Amino acid sequence: MNKELIMNKELFAQYAELKLQQRDVEAQIEKISPQLVNQMVDGGADKVQTDAGTFVIVHRKQWSFTDKVKHQEDVLKTIKENEMANGDATFVERPTLTFFEPKI
Repeated sequence: MNKELIMNKELFAQYAELKLQQRDVEAQIEKISPQLVNQMVDGGADKVQTDAGTFVIVHRKQWSFTDKVKHQEDVLKTIKENEMANGDATFVERPTLTFFEPKI
């Protein structure tokens, strides 16, 4: 039995517009974030209170591992690929929305 699919085209258009805005906003944030960090660090401030909200410098560890660990990661990747190929690994499929903007 074929069901006629009724789609809300306005909802699709709204989603597309929001995704494009999200990309632009993320690019702007990525550009100004280091500037804010530099201003705060140069000013000796770990925390800045503004009308827009509170900005806080947090210190996160960024680990670098030895070649021994990198090798073990490669071994694990191979084991995972083998289990996927031979059927030992299991998976669950979930519907996920992906958006591609038109090519110009």
